Amino acid sequence: MAAASRVVVQELLEAANLVASHHQQAYLGPCQRKTLTVILRRVRLMLPVVEEVRDGNLLLPPSAVIAFQELHSVMLRAGELADELRESSQLWLLAECELYSTKLFELSRDMAAPLSMLPLSLLELPIEIKEQVELLKLQARRFKLFVDPVELDLQAKLLELLKEFEKKRTPSSDRIEELFKRLLLTSAKECQRELEQLRKLASSSSSTTSTTTTRLISFLCFSSCVLYGMVSEDPQLVTSLSLSSSSIPDEYKCPISLELMRDPVIIATGQTYDRSSIQRWVEAGNITCPKSGQKLIHMTLIPNFALRSLIAQWCEKNKVPFWMSGKDSRATVGVDHIANAQATIAAARMTASFLVGKLAMGPPDIQRQAAYELRLLAKIGMENRRCIAEAGAIPFLVSLLLSRDASAQENAITALLNLSIFDSNKSLIMTAGALDPIVVVLCNGHSTEARENAAATIFSLSTSDENKVAIGNKGQAIPALVELLQKGTQTGKKDAVSALFNLSLLDENKEKVVQAGAVTSLVENLEQYMDDEGNAELLENSLALLGLLAASEPGAKSIARSSAMSFLVRILESGSPREKENATGVLLALCRGGDHSVVRCLLTVPGSITALHSLLASGSSRAKRKATSLMKILQNWDPSNKDSPGRQ
Repeated sequence: MAAASRVVVQELLEAANLVASHHQQAYLGPCQRKTLTVILRRVRLMLPVVEEVRDGNLLLPPSAVIAFQELHSVMLRAGELADELRESSQLWLLAECELYSTKLFELSRDMAAPLSMLPLSLLELPIEIKEQVELLKLQARRFKLFVDPVELDLQAKLLELLKEFEKKRTPSSDRIEELFKRLLLTSAKECQRELEQLRKLASSSSSTTSTTTTRLISFLCFSSCVLYGMVSEDPQLVTSLSLSSSSIPDEYKCPISLELMRDPVIIATGQTYDRSSIQRWVEAGNITCPKSGQKLIHMTLIPNFALRSLIAQWCEKNKVPFWMSGKDSRATVGVDHIANAQATIAAARMTASFLVGKLAMGPPDIQRQAAYELRLLAKIGMENRRCIAEAGAIPFLVSLLLSRDASAQENAITALLNLSIFDSNKSLIMTAGALDPIVVVLCNGHSTEARENAAATIFSLSTSDENKVAIGNKGQAIPALVELLQKGTQTGKKDAVSALFNLSLLDENKEKVVQAGAVTSLVENLEQYMDDEGNAELLENSLALLGLLAASEPGAKSIARSSAMSFLVRILESGSPREKENATGVLLALCRGGDHSVVRCLLTVPGSITALHSLLASGSSRAKRKATSLMKILQNWDPSNKDSPGRQ
């Protein structure tokens, strides 16, 4: 066998062996199991054929080489598809079962073509091997497009459940549990893995696919909480389902009327009441939560669909009247924007309401898990962030910031960080009294991630001038950010420098940042990361903050006393375009402040003037403006005039 032919055969054998390894049951999920198993069985039948060709050192005619090359290409595709089926979300595969059935059919069809090309009469193969090839060819030709009727039935059940979300009705946990068992989603851990796979798919897919995955994500979050949150974590709620109609579970009673809730709604604090009772309370002029005494930051009443469904099931089981539809039904009355919401938003609202209820009333371990789920939900999409805030999550998350449980604290601060990305939530977070506990987490958080996320939250909140003032007036906030800038991880330093930059946009905060020792830490960043391309963003942001501080007298003096000049000149000569622009900004601010030593340094260092000319020729428009202003100062500098370094 020629060397080139041997390589082709060996590559085919390796690819086929890799594909055949997928036959292990641990690799196969419930979706597309039958069809994929058939294809993998054929690949295993093909292995002895390829091994015989390799071991027999046969002379291969050109048509055989081409056939093996085509088979190698098909094996690569088969491996990719098997990996996709193994690693993809089961909900996604079920929703798209026709698509994947078609992909597998096309794969089988494409396997048949090169098998038919093999010139068996020219190959000196044992008769049993030739018969095996003929069998493979026959099987491939007979293979028809097959969509498993069992999967179609499961798909119909999934679509029915999703449709109920569109109608804002919560399906029974029994139906969800039945579907999830069929998909092997039998634990919170499996649901978490499924959620990660859906999120990965959503972040790398088209807008059409993203719509489907978003709906599935919302459905999965809610269903996972119902199946593996409330049922397993709240035994009283499960036990209550077996009580007689004369003994109403406390969870189903309105805290105001102490009667069974027929239309439970969630108010701003996250507490649930019967709609008629809380409406009478508010109409009487009360602006606080009857149970917690907290001030209501908004008066929106959000239907608690999950609880309403459970109450309805309890009523049915215990033969207690419960209206669900018709003229007397108030359950369909809701907030206008909920009534008109798309299915994904409705699902997010139900999930958020459910989780806030657990956050408000659950024991510490349930609160920790609820905060984690809200953290994940708030990570995706502005609508989710709005829904969570409207469900009243923020005050409860704020209270968890001071928890002794490290995980609960980390989940709470990260959830608030994600919520703060939605502008309207910033004021809600500040109104809820979050700033003091956020600063506590920044200073003394139980984990590095909690402290870093506290810094990132301050950065997010500091986009408004009002919040800049409030944060700057918190004595420990700025020093803690500077300490993180000095001692934190690379991520922590990025969060800290971004927050300090925002705060320094307010003149009264600049002196506080300088007094906290920020300049020393920033110069250390220049020294440490100047030649590190992986930390270009941190270096650029450090330079930008130095430029802001240099515009103030305390900042300019602090920079002049530091070793910053040597690094600034080096960056001006050899940094990236953005780094050069920011370094020029720092130097310009120092020169405008009357620092003669900076002017002398720039005029005596040979490369600095050349670097400025290069920036004038090829820099951005903003960089050119800074370079032009700096060049004018250098050109007009009068060494005999001690009052000013130059005129612009």
